[in-house]
This record gives sequence, C-alpha cells and structure tokens, in this order.
Amino acid sequence: EASRDPFMATALQRMLEGFVLQNALLLRDIGSATRRFSRLTVYFDTGFLLEALGLKGEAAGLAAREALDLLRDTGAELAAFDKTVMEIRRILRVYEDRLATAEGIASLNPTDVTRYVLTHHLTPSDIRETISLLEASLRGLGLSLRKVPPHDRRYTFDEAKLTQLIKRPLESDLHQRVVHDVDCVAAVLTLRAGHSTPTYDDARAVFATTTGLLVRNVREWYDACGESGVCPVIH
Repeated sequence: EASRDPFMATALQRMLEGFVLQNALLLRDIGSATRRFSRLTVYFDTGFLLEALGLKGEAAGLAAREALDLLRDTGAELAAFDKTVMEIRRILRVYEDRLATAEGIASLNPTDVTRYVLTHHLTPSDIRETISLLEASLRGLGLSLRKVPPHDRRYTFDEAKLTQLIKRPLESDLHQRVVHDVDCVAAVLTLRAGHSTPTYDDARAVFATTTGLLVRNVREWYDACGESGVCPVIH
C-alpha cells in the first residue's frame, strides 16, 4: 500500500528513521553489548565538565552525566587533568568578579554558562562556593583528578604547528585556552607512549571535548605528522 501512496511512504520512512535514531540515542541494546574498553582513560575537556557540573542548564547536565555513566559501564576510566580543573576555576573566577557590578555583568560573554548564571540569579558568593567545592564535585561525578605527565618530546610531535592550527585569529600562542588544549593533547600522547591502535578499545588515553573544531584541527595535525591509529582527541 505504501508503495502506491507517496504520502504514506514518506510517513513510514520518517517513522523508521525516528525509530532507528531513538534506539541509537537511547542505546536500547546496551545491556547485550559484549565489547568493552579494556584500557582506556577518557580525560574530559572544560566545556563537557561545565555541562556535567550543571552549569550549562539542567538538560545539558543530565545528558553529560548519562554519558559518564555509559562510559563507566562499558569499562572506561573517567578523569580530568589538573590543568583542566585550573581552567574551570579560572573561568568561574571571572564570573565571581564580574557578577559584583552591573558593568561586569554586561561584559560577560553570551555563553551557556552566562545564561545559566544570570537566569538562576547566582551571586559572587554562590560562585565562590562552587569554586571551593569544585574538586569534590568532580570526584562526585566519578572522575579522578590527575596531573599532566612530564612532557616527553619523543611522543608529542610538532606542538608549535598544532598551536598555530588551533588558535583563533585574535589569540596569541600563549593564550590560556590554546596552551591548555595543546598541553592536554601532548599529555594524551605522552600517556600513550607511542602506542597506536585502530580503535579506542585499548587506546590507553583520549581527550574528550565538545569543540568540534578542535577535534578537526588535531586530527589534521595528527595525520600530517604521519601518525596512524585513533586520534588523541574525540568529540
């Protein structure tokens, strides 16, 4: 019948696509999954951790925490580099300082965190409390907080080229975001110590970010360095 009725065929096609998408998003078959990560630690970037901490809204926080639960259930270890914790603290201190005045509030960048802070009427003291509880809150999400390993040039490749790729037009090589991202990529490669694998099942370490442009630039750089195996950064 559907083949003779274009409207019905379109409706059924959309229903089928929706059904497949729903199963993919909700991972209906996760209970029967047999493959697990055997040796993988996922180090999360600032944006994702701000979501998991609930600082980008309830929906984003729930999705991030469910992602953490899924990774944990499939054998991955969850972690954050100390440099990332420092960056979160630096961002929160900007809010602590600027929320004190109307001029400061007006100068805040229009981000999801800003929207959350302003719509929930957070005060500088609220932000100070969040900063003081930051490490405990991250551990409460099941993350271990780890120091960036000592830099090892045998494994980190051309960091100057990576810096040029990921910095934005008005950013310097020493911009805090740029330095943080380059250091985290180098840390993952150092932890891998030359280990290359075609899948993340036993990739040892990976840096997970919500910034698609960072993933693309790192992948381009990684391939240009003649490396094989999975990229040190994943979206």
